[in-house]
Amino acid sequence: MRRLIAATVGFTLVLLAVAFVLRDAWAWQRAADIVDLGFRKLATATPNERPGAIFLESDSYYWLSYARRIAGGESWRIRETANDNTPYGRPVHWSQSISWLIVAFGKVRQSFSGENLPTALERGSIWINPLLLIGLVSVLGVALWRRIGPIPFGLFAVYLVTLGDVGWEFQALRPDHQSLQALFGILLLAGLVIGGAGWVRVHRASDRDPWFLARPLEIPQLPEAKRWFVLSGVCAAFSLWISAVVAIMLLMMLFGAGLLLAFGAPPLSKQDEVQVKPELWRLWGVIAGIGSFGFYLLEYFPNHLGFRLEINGPLYSLAVAAMGEGLCQFMRARYAEAGRAQAAFWKGIVCVLLVALVPLAIYLGPASWHALKDPEMRRLHGFIQEFYSFPRFAGPRLNAIIISNFGILPLFFILAIGLAAFARLRVLEWAVVWLSFAVALGMLALGYLQVRWLGLYVAMNTWLALITGVCAWRLLKERIPERARWFAGLVVVVALLVQPIRFAARSIGQVNDIIAQRTVPKELANPVLNKRLALALRHEEGEGTRVMADPDFVPALQYFGEGTGVVAFYWEDIDGLHAATAFFADTNGEVARKIAAERGLTHVVVQEGNRLQTYFYYIATGKIDQAAAAKILAARLVGSELELPFWLQTTPMLQQVGTQLYTYGGMRFEERWRIYRISR
Repeated sequence: MRRLIAATVGFTLVLLAVAFVLRDAWAWQRAADIVDLGFRKLATATPNERPGAIFLESDSYYWLSYARRIAGGESWRIRETANDNTPYGRPVHWSQSISWLIVAFGKVRQSFSGENLPTALERGSIWINPLLLIGLVSVLGVALWRRIGPIPFGLFAVYLVTLGDVGWEFQALRPDHQSLQALFGILLLAGLVIGGAGWVRVHRASDRDPWFLARPLEIPQLPEAKRWFVLSGVCAAFSLWISAVVAIMLLMMLFGAGLLLAFGAPPLSKQDEVQVKPELWRLWGVIAGIGSFGFYLLEYFPNHLGFRLEINGPLYSLAVAAMGEGLCQFMRARYAEAGRAQAAFWKGIVCVLLVALVPLAIYLGPASWHALKDPEMRRLHGFIQEFYSFPRFAGPRLNAIIISNFGILPLFFILAIGLAAFARLRVLEWAVVWLSFAVALGMLALGYLQVRWLGLYVAMNTWLALITGVCAWRLLKERIPERARWFAGLVVVVALLVQPIRFAARSIGQVNDIIAQRTVPKELANPVLNKRLALALRHEEGEGTRVMADPDFVPALQYFGEGTGVVAFYWEDIDGLHAATAFFADTNGEVARKIAAERGLTHVVVQEGNRLQTYFYYIATGKIDQAAAAKILAARLVGSELELPFWLQTTPMLQQVGTQLYTYGGMRFEERWRIYRISR
């Protein structure tokens, strides 16, 4: 009966988690449609606009544009784009994965709905992230339900899907690589943990928990351990393909934690029920290395092979294979006889040196290997919000955001430390608590430095909470009478449900307020306003405009306005960044005029205010100097029209297009842009 109750509770929690994800996706799609339609009705001019959905991520418009080309039969791999760095275009190095997913979801939707292809791609893409999150929960559920019980897994599911930062990674209106990074990152770590972290059991463990509230973590037998290490290696390969920069940081943390794990491993005898199998780590590394190299060939073979360190490539494949072999050798050195231990140790050192080639190549290699070696590109990243530090992003609300976004998750760091320091953990418990703790702590440190890591951090912290919670329950259960365990478990479960209930209610309330037109968040208002500006510009000036503009506007310009820009927030567009910096930071207008003539630019579009002048003066010089910034062309563009170079002209109609004044749901939205034609 108790097992049936536990299974019912766990299954109910998982169903609620899935229902929340699906409802959230539907609600955000509806909210975006309502806001978009509301602003369209308020527009001073309603041109014959092409349909187009609203997304919260500018990158999504690029992936959709690539997906259209793929679905239209141009190529199954998009390696060049003309959307920015006009008229020359630029290479595309990002993984094709998200564009392929958009095509797949769009084709499936079109087969059922009969919509035209662009609409089907947009509408289908909205369900990519929610279904990826449900897929993550399902894959983990298959393993964790049996290994630790339905209630712990159910709690893990509801915690994961209701966390704001995880929700942002898997946001329905953000089809992008972040969701895939989070998915494969969690599965990578989970595979190593469930696979025993290098230890195996000689005989199958018996079911020693008759209640089944939370089964203790048990070391698997060798065949099962191999399956999970293979899965983890495959996920490592996928992670490197999706984003090598993100994946290598996670892998480095795992490698460092694994080294300490190997050196601190408890002694074992040949008669012990538990045995160490270092070859599991070798298997993991080989699969990850071969897999990532295979993905490299899938992307670039045969005509685009090159050596870039911002993306997956041979050096990363070598590094991850060396990580697996290194951990194999160090674990052998820990358990081998004295004569053999030294040879294994030095082999491990060689592997460490191979892993170190990655950071050495990034920091000591030429500029052609990594775009952030370019000073202008490095300074540009300082203005991209996802690269803000957590204190800079949160401002005076730092403590409030920690509480509202993370809840009780940081407390599990304390629990993990307490378990490791004062409790008698089993071999596997000690190993997996340490691996999970190290990765979660490392992600927290990265999230403090750059907020783009916070989604991965809270996901890893949720995993840490699951692992430490199961270990703590085993210890607690051994110290309380059997008759009291039911009540103690009930109290723990009810207490733990408070956070996901509150977080879910808050999330539902926020999107309901948008649907009811009581609020419009900046993240949704800005893309709607950019769309309206791009459509109005296209209506007035026609298609095919070549525009020097703020990089925030370029995605909407190319997607809705059917024009092209110069600068974008992509490291591949380094030539466009140099041109835009020279243009906007020019002091007399001659350099800017030359750039406009060479590129055949037709318009300049800038937003009023002093942001752009500060922005490009800093990118050009590396200095913050308001007085000096006020003298560059970017400042003159938003000043008096009498001080503009003669080759820049505006008209009353362009002034009307650039003035966006809306009163929506009782809220006032006002944006003023300066739009200039470039005369020949």
